[in-house]
Amino acid sequence: MININNGRRNKGKRRSNLFLVNDEWLSVGVIAEITNQPREKVRQAIVIGVISAEDFIKRYKTEKI
Repeated sequence: MININNGRRNKGKRRSNLFLVNDEWLSVGVIAEITNQPREKVRQAIVIGVISAEDFIKRYKTEKI
């Protein structure tokens, strides 16, 4: 049986482009929307490992959402 998984291979195994926040897996784009920050800033901070996704959201979340 072939599992297509949203068109992304190994999504369930590696989750390399998703970040765990409060038991939910979020993408860079979603975190950028939540925090009202540019995707590039989110990507650099989280992917390079300066900060965890949860800390990033806590620090940059604005009242707008």
